[in-house]
Amino acid sequence: MDFLGRQMDVNAASSGVAISTNVWTSDDTPEAFLAEQHCRSYHASKSLLKSIQRLPFDRDVAKTLGCIAMDWTGSVGYSYAMFLLEDDVYFTLPCADLFIPTYVSDLPEFFTTLDALFVWKNDQIDMMNIVMPMVLKQKRQSKLDLLRRRTCSVLDDDGA
Repeated sequence: MDFLGRQMDVNAASSGVAISTNVWTSDDTPEAFLAEQHCRSYHASKSLLKSIQRLPFDRDVAKTLGCIAMDWTGSVGYSYAMFLLEDDVYFTLPCADLFIPTYVSDLPEFFTTLDALFVWKNDQIDMMNIVMPMVLKQKRQSKLDLLRRRTCSVLDDDGA
């Protein structure tokens, strides 16, 4: 019985703000689907990064933002970082090879994966600390804009 199913997408998010996309596929997933999934994973990371960069950051800060994501097949995976190179050109860098131990003899090697997972976790926290203030700023600005529009429309309706 395949308890994982064919695929599981996990988006790391806090307060409704996504900061990374991660994909797990089962061990028996056909290779053609894995190649397609790999491309979709990169596309999802690019879309996520574009939406983050549209927040009200200073332009210089927005250019430095990147995201770390993971792609898994069964118990083996890798992490990668994606960054904006220029305008609409993004590039990825491999970060770490990952695996979940299936034998006791795998445990010594697993420490490398644990280190990489802590790097990923810390990156998620850092991103949230950078992104969340901008999300809140954008929400406040939207509410203020709406409030100002309503105030003006009330004045216009009364004929004043």
